Amino acid sequence: MIEKISKLLVESGHAGTEHAIRYAINITVGESMAVSAYTSPEVFFQIKASEFIDVEPEYQALCEARRVYGALVPEPIACRRDGEWSIMVSEGVPHTTVTVHDLLAGRSAGTLVRQLIALFELQGAARASSAASGSRGYASLVQDARHWYAASRFRDVAQPWLARAATADLGQLGWVPQHGDLVVNNLGCRDRGLVVFDWEDYGKVGLVGLDVFTLYLTICGLELGAVRALARPDGALPAPVEALLRRACDALGLGFDAFREAVPVYLLIFLYLKRNYGVPVQDRLGQLLGRLDVPGGMYESQPAVLPG
Repeated sequence: MIEKISKLLVESGHAGTEHAIRYAINITVGESMAVSAYTSPEVFFQIKASEFIDVEPEYQALCEARRVYGALVPEPIACRRDGEWSIMVSEGVPHTTVTVHDLLAGRSAGTLVRQLIALFELQGAARASSAASGSRGYASLVQDARHWYAASRFRDVAQPWLARAATADLGQLGWVPQHGDLVVNNLGCRDRGLVVFDWEDYGKVGLVGLDVFTLYLTICGLELGAVRALARPDGALPAPVEALLRRACDALGLGFDAFREAVPVYLLIFLYLKRNYGVPVQDRLGQLLGRLDVPGGMYESQPAVLPG
């Protein structure tokens, strides 16, 4: 497999035959392998390779994200099938990990937040023309989620929210491709500012506001009280966090009250997107969904049975 990666780097013009490429296998998860390839101490590439799945759709999602968001996204380099291996290569980005403190109070917070808001502004510009497709996309998404939940261990937890999601008029939020996993640990800080990683779920969901919600989930550490506070119209949020959320919603052209009202559906859909991820993440999201119990309006829920 290493020889195949070396060949792809050379043929794409990103390495010469004289380079002694140094490889580091970062992590192997499920059906794919993540590898870093260094052509020098300062220059490296990220590779995803698999004998079992085709990584071409993920590569195309990365290409589209790069087209839309520019330098906020690592540059796609090449993708090829070589024998039984499907291999994609993207730019390696030297960076430091962004923390919640960095976003809310760190010295670089102003720059990072401005660039993050610029991402939402691009979504907001696309949202303005998405009204017609919003209702259709939302209905299809809820139907797909319903099928998965029906056979999952979260069936009883999800049922009350699915019933409400099926009748809620959330298509009005708009339908714009979302990152799908815009969480704090997928943000990095490099010399030019913000970089956003892990675009493999890009475009799988278009429900506007989902990316803002997933960012909030990790800012608050998936804490139940914080999620309940966001979902309640009168819930109190920390001032810096509320300011960030309001700026993001303004950039989207999305009313803050409408965003808060959609929280149970965002949580429902985020768990659905995580259906192929690790069990601990699924369990935590399932617990949040089962204990959210937002009172009033169309989201007034009945006690749900939590999965064992």
